[in-house]
Amino acid sequence: MPRCTKGLLLEDGELIAQALVELGHARALVVHGAPGMDELSPMAPSEVLEVRDGGVQRYTFDPAETLGWQPDAAVREALSACEAVVIAAEEDFGLVAVEAQASGRPPVAFAAGGALETIEDGVTGYLFAAQTPEAIAEAM
Repeated sequence: MPRCTKGLLLEDGELIAQALVELGHARALVVHGAPGMDELSPMAPSEVLEVRDGGVQRYTFDPAETLGWQPDAAVREALSACEAVVIAAEEDFGLVAVEAQASGRPPVAFAAGGALETIEDGVTGYLFAAQTPEAIAEAM
């Protein structure tokens, strides 16, 4: 089952993808909504970084072309199929972390902003102090 992330900036996605490579994951998906969107959208194109066999490939996925419109329940189901939700950017409130927790998945988040209010490290998710592939890998 692919691992996926939600709610990150593209440069943060590269940090996460590199951390997954360093952890030795054979396959993982790092996903982010189109520019101007702060998280994955079921109705707009998303940037995808695919970790596969030690390399990273970037492409765009457009759910409207592939899946058509998806209800919130389908998005929640997809999120609950993830092993974890990694949030490498600082968020004001931390809604992505709360959505991950509501889907039964632990958020792995940069220890700043809203993540400090919504995640108890080691209990309701995991925090990392530096925005580096090594720190993300250690938290995961």
